[in-house]
Formats: sequence, structure tokens, C-alpha cells
Amino acid sequence: MTDLEKFIELYRSVGIELEVKQEEFKLQTIYLHPTFDNDSKLDGVNGCFSSITFDKDGKFVMQGFWDD
Repeated sequence: MTDLEKFIELYRSVGIELEVKQEEFKLQTIYLHPTFDNDSKLDGVNGCFSSITFDKDGKFVMQGFWDD
């Protein structure tokens, strides 16, 4: 199981479905955007987000935390 698959399975196990975006240079990135509705399991400051990046083989590269 790749690091990417492990991240997807971890979040799925707590009820969060992730969408993987294929980026230029064959990197794969998950973007986590907090929302403020009552059903969300992600929370944070309006405009902030996190990106989790993996290489083309699904190996973890880095995680960033950003303020829009």
C-alpha cells in the first residue's frame, strides 16, 4: 500500500472523502479546505487550506499549510 493510499484510507475511516489532483510534473496532491457547515469534519480559519503532496508512485513528499 502506498503512502497516498494510506492517507486516503485514514481519512475515509473517519468519514472524510478525499479527491486527489494530478499536478504538473506528475505529482499527486490532496487539498484539504476547512468548511464551516455543521456536517464538516474539517475546521479552520476562513481561507486556509492544507496540501499533501505525493510523487507519481504515491510516496509522501510534503505537507503544506497555507493561508489564502
